[in-house]
Amino acid sequence: MQVSDNINERRRNLIKFGFFGIGAFVLGKLVNPALPLLEGGMGSKTYTFDNFTVVENGKGLGFYDKSGKEILVLEKDSGIDG
Repeated sequence: MQVSDNINERRRNLIKFGFFGIGAFVLGKLVNPALPLLEGGMGSKTYTFDNFTVVENGKGLGFYDKSGKEILVLEKDSGIDG
């Protein structure tokens, strides 16, 4: 009976760790979209210089002159060619 008990214990551990792994995977999939909200990704940073202003947001960088007219916009690349 001792060999059978050892196999059952190993099987229980395998199933237990399998469920932990699946739970961690599902939790990661659920939490991943919320991470930019937790990091404050919805806000933007503004850097003001003498002749122009740089605005950094989630989409990229925007350069504006003193009157607020757009000079240049640099968008972030998604890294996926297509």
